[in-house]
Amino acid sequence: MKTITNLCLIIAVAILLSSCAINHHYTPKPDTHPLDTITQEFTSNKTLSLFNEQKDNSEQLYYENWSGKQRYHANYLTWTDVAIQILNRELTARNATIDESAEESIKLAIVNVSAIADTTTVESQIKLRVNLSNGYSASYSGINSVVFLGWDSKRQIDGALMRAIAAMLSDPKVVDFLRE
Repeated sequence: MKTITNLCLIIAVAILLSSCAINHHYTPKPDTHPLDTITQEFTSNKTLSLFNEQKDNSEQLYYENWSGKQRYHANYLTWTDVAIQILNRELTARNATIDESAEESIKLAIVNVSAIADTTTVESQIKLRVNLSNGYSASYSGINSVVFLGWDSKRQIDGALMRAIAAMLSDPKVVDFLRE
């Protein structure tokens, strides 16, 4: 009788745990991946400021698995801060000076994060909006895909963010702004 009671208890706990959704909250890391190759290398003697233009500090759902039990959330404000860290590193490496009081600026905002899974792959996409102080604005997508069974959501998101920054630094109008 005791064995049946224990078995029923184990089954009840398993059912309870399997019915609970797991919410994943992650902030990308700026140093997971080196920057992808950009279209044309450049140097910049510009002094500029970098600003986070994202105002939304809430958690946004960007992926939910087929059962609804696994949910992945992004905080666009903190993710934009990480994009700024990556951009700061890359511009400093290209001789630019980052100074919060500089008149010329680049404003960034993560405006969308999504992940789509099919039977074999997961594709993560991050959309980054950029506004330059010269009036130019554009949006860039960073996409990172992996085989589903090898999915590491953290590395994949880090890679997608890095690729959005690489796309921005491959835009000839951004490079011209940085070279002026």
